[in-house]
Amino acid sequence: MIRESRYRKNSPFRIFLLTVTPSRADTPFLSECEAWMKERTALWIPVLTQEGLPPAGSRQERIEEGLSRILDMAGVESLLYLSGPPAMVDAFHQILLGQFLVEEPRIKSEMFYGYLAH
Repeated sequence: MIRESRYRKNSPFRIFLLTVTPSRADTPFLSECEAWMKERTALWIPVLTQEGLPPAGSRQERIEEGLSRILDMAGVESLLYLSGPPAMVDAFHQILLGQFLVEEPRIKSEMFYGYLAH
């Protein structure tokens, strides 16, 4: 989806990307995420659970802060697309419904079980 949007410069859609990894080096498709930010194709919000963070704040709090930033910028009409391992997708889904009171029809999801080597 993000790759395709690079070629649709007049698209009315804004894309916000949240990744959750232990460190920047562990981020899948890191060079693409960086390029998307540089090109303004997507706003990338990396949540690093083990690197470069102050000791205050749990992993959960960091994730919630990232989601909060996206929801504040995206607005109440936006669709939210979750993609990742089933446990992560389910957890984010519950956070969006329970803590952020996002309505179910706004949440779309796709589960996958790993990354292809590239």
